[in-house]
Amino acid sequence: MIAPNFHLRVSLTIVYFLGTWPPVKGKFRLPYLLYTVCSFIFILGILLSAEIANVLANWGDMSKLTAVATLLMTNCTHASKVIVLLRRQTRIQTLLDIADSSAFSRYDKKYEDLLISYAWKGIFHHAIYQSFGGIAVFCWGFTPVADLIAGRSRQLPMEGWYPYNTTATPAFEITATHQGIAIIIACFHNVAMDTLMTGLITVACCQLAILERNIISIDNKEKICGMQNDNDEDKSLERGILAYQLLKQYVMHSNMIFQ
Repeated sequence: MIAPNFHLRVSLTIVYFLGTWPPVKGKFRLPYLLYTVCSFIFILGILLSAEIANVLANWGDMSKLTAVATLLMTNCTHASKVIVLLRRQTRIQTLLDIADSSAFSRYDKKYEDLLISYAWKGIFHHAIYQSFGGIAVFCWGFTPVADLIAGRSRQLPMEGWYPYNTTATPAFEITATHQGIAIIIACFHNVAMDTLMTGLITVACCQLAILERNIISIDNKEKICGMQNDNDEDKSLERGILAYQLLKQYVMHSNMIFQ
């Protein structure tokens, strides 16, 4: 059986192993930050440098600028997501801790069906999103191999300016391999960051569903009328007090969802 909020764990694991979820403190924070820098350079830094240099080298040639601009904007957006994720890590971690706490019925068997259902929805969303992205970048990265098989001229997966002849051996093979690996890893990383955010929205939706169920059952006869009391007036008073206490609890739950 899948664990509640498992979709968040999937996204967070990918983000962690690709270097953008450093430990908050401890002796491993500095080595991890070094890994973060190296990972960023490999996945995005080299490509961004080549694309920016290509824009400057072909300034005024609208056809080439148009071809480069899309890639440049995509990678710039990816880089901005990394910066935002690192800057807001503490806030995101707080939300993750709340999502994994008893306050969000994380360990309550009564809501296990809802928790698991929304976890599956989060995984389904991640899988579909990743599948489309993975197919696209795999075909993109496979371009040099397809050109080689077809006997066409050497063409890198992505256009960029490099300070060496990219059509010569082994420069072409090294550059094409780097680009192919980088865009595939970038796809997984980009999707993981997006699904981490949408996964938190999925958690909020799940909690709203739990809140809805609780509010609907606030006057449940089995819960409130089952109290043994000989005095009908006292029973009515106790029902009112219990309903009020439950309502206060659900209001606090609602505030936690929207905070």
